[in-house]
Amino acid sequence: MRNFLLTIMLLGFAGGFLLFMLGQPEVFRKKTDYNQTTIDYQFDSYMINITLLEFHKSGRLASKLDAINTKRFKSTSRLEFEKPKLKYYASDESTKPWQLKADKGASINNGESAIFTDNVYAWKDIKDGKKNKIITEKLILHPNKQTVETDVKIRMISPNGESIGVGMRGNLDTEIFELLSEVQGVYRGQ
Repeated sequence: MRNFLLTIMLLGFAGGFLLFMLGQPEVFRKKTDYNQTTIDYQFDSYMINITLLEFHKSGRLASKLDAINTKRFKSTSRLEFEKPKLKYYASDESTKPWQLKADKGASINNGESAIFTDNVYAWKDIKDGKKNKIITEKLILHPNKQTVETDVKIRMISPNGESIGVGMRGNLDTEIFELLSEVQGVYRGQ
């Protein structure tokens, strides 16, 4: 009788164990769909401490982008950068680069443009340790056209003065910038 009860208990325990192992909780059986049509918020690669270099056709450095981390979204060919720092030579003849730093950045339009947001600060060193500066919350760079633009408040500072406005279009090669609305400025003569 003892052996019979022991056998029944052993079979019951083995059956319970098998039911638990074969019938795992729903969390463990959930399948992930890796279909290419998934929503864009799921990135497919993540890179830490990256440096991206681009060169002009002549072989000279065109731009250098450093970022703390980068996410790549394959479905839209988009990159997102955290804490990007950019050095950008507007043309092949440029000797001093425009430099930019921001909290966030992303490539847009299949890599044709880049958008920088949150605490955007751009500057170019000029003579005698002076700088031309741009401060805003959003700046879009079009490298193929050597242009920048924004539709938000912007502050531009140069050794000769300061201008504030909403919206801006500018050419980084010629350094001609146009503030679009609500423009205020102070000019300091030499």
